[in-house]
Amino acid sequence: MATGSISFPGIVAPISLVATRTVGVRPDRAILRCQPQSGSPDCTGSATLQFSFNGVNMSWTNALCDSGTIVLSTHGHIQVIEILDRRWSWSKSYYTKAFNVRNPDGSIIASTQYSVAQIASALFGQLGVSADVSAVATNDYPEMILDHHRVDDALSDLLTNRGYVISLRSDDSVKVYRRGTGANLPRNYDTRSEVISVNPPQVPYVLKLVGSRTLVQSKLKFLPVGIETDGTIKPVANLSYAPASWDGADMENFNFIADKKAKDLAKSTVGKWFQVASQADGSLLIQVGGVNNYCPGEISVSSAIQYLPLKAELIDSSTNPLGLVNGNRSIVEGTFYQAGQNPNPGKNCDAFAKQDKLGYTFNEELGIIKFDELALKKTPGPVDGTFTFADVYMTCSYSVHDNSSLVKDRFERNRNLGGVGTDIMKVSEVERHIVVTYPDGSGTPSGGTDNKSDLNITADITLDDAVRMYSTSVGVVLKWRGIYNFSTDGNTLQLRWNCATAGDCPWETQASQHMEGLPLLPTGAERGLQRKTRMASNPITRRNRNFHKSRKTIGRGE
Repeated sequence: MATGSISFPGIVAPISLVATRTVGVRPDRAILRCQPQSGSPDCTGSATLQFSFNGVNMSWTNALCDSGTIVLSTHGHIQVIEILDRRWSWSKSYYTKAFNVRNPDGSIIASTQYSVAQIASALFGQLGVSADVSAVATNDYPEMILDHHRVDDALSDLLTNRGYVISLRSDDSVKVYRRGTGANLPRNYDTRSEVISVNPPQVPYVLKLVGSRTLVQSKLKFLPVGIETDGTIKPVANLSYAPASWDGADMENFNFIADKKAKDLAKSTVGKWFQVASQADGSLLIQVGGVNNYCPGEISVSSAIQYLPLKAELIDSSTNPLGLVNGNRSIVEGTFYQAGQNPNPGKNCDAFAKQDKLGYTFNEELGIIKFDELALKKTPGPVDGTFTFADVYMTCSYSVHDNSSLVKDRFERNRNLGGVGTDIMKVSEVERHIVVTYPDGSGTPSGGTDNKSDLNITADITLDDAVRMYSTSVGVVLKWRGIYNFSTDGNTLQLRWNCATAGDCPWETQASQHMEGLPLLPTGAERGLQRKTRMASNPITRRNRNFHKSRKTIGRGE
């Protein structure tokens, strides 16, 4: 004789139960129908929902009675109780921690290095859950900065896009599966029906991983500029108030300029402002090892405008006295007149000598070095020869934008899947770094480093995980008589149990494998959108004020 029971603390006369179990971080629900009663069910969040049939027991520990409703009708009065599984508490946990923080050179700060598996373990630990993450990658190190983030959302973001599913199993343990792995459910004498269908994913022709903007470090050449009377910035030779030749011109007083406005502009900018014009060797090509191998065939540089904005911080880094790794400061060098300075008083410094005498500010957006004083060099000639503009160079970092699309170049890695169109994965921690090196006292590249080959390996690991999202399997929806103690996994994505005290086959188990096909159950993606926490009242709406501050770097050649 088949016998079954349903129990929940505070419920006296249960009539029927529909319970669901799906993968993910959101709690599943059980709808319990019972006879109206004077007492209340246990609403503490520590109750246990139990249902059993012919010796097969199912238990939901730390369940929460979320709501109760009484339905009045001509057929009688029914009380409906909604119960959540123990994942209801996961939305109450927040975390602040930084994982895999990158140094300016792209390396990971050792104290923050965690693999995906280690990050997942740390997040589950914050929930008080000892989860099995043995299937999760140990060679993938994504940058993840959590600042009072909900832990369940962080887990979902970390694992779902990498092709994993999170399962709350029938024994109340938690395990992470690779999608497409898990148990094959039985077909036996209790099987009532089997529906087979194919619901293939929309496979793109290309799955493209897109990283952060490519960052380049090289030595750039700067040429003198000034402000025109209409407010524009022009090379000094093109200024309306320029003399026939600036060599030997009076750049202290500018008495040869009659117009007062033009004279004031010349005093404040000519001989003091220098704007980026090219690479140090006079070309526009970014070279590593003597060849133009920056994104060959993908992007070309026809103007120094494509370098803007420049960054005063280099890719090269060093460790400060506190043990922190900082990006080194930009280096200004070239040929300057060292008036009264030892060891060469009254002479020009050597070509590409580091400039550490003149204070300056650096406008990154316009690529302009603004010296506090005139930056000049002595022209060849007598000892008391005339002066002209200094040769100015700066080693700095920047990203290059394409001249037609005006979009900054990024690292990309493609995986051809043979479908239609393109799907994009944006992975911010994947950042290509190109560092051009030069011999001492030279502006001609001699070599350099490019981490593209290492990024290809990292990108392939991430793409390998993501490709599983596009696997096509035959979906099956199965029904059995009675209660089966199944668990969700990478194959079984949805479960439902129907329990009742009377009726034709009142006890039933349903499962959906390789697809999310159970009627009336939302998909994982739809459940993932349910991120807002219920509040007792509406929160106060606050305006967010965004302040934009122009970046200006001040230095003195340090």
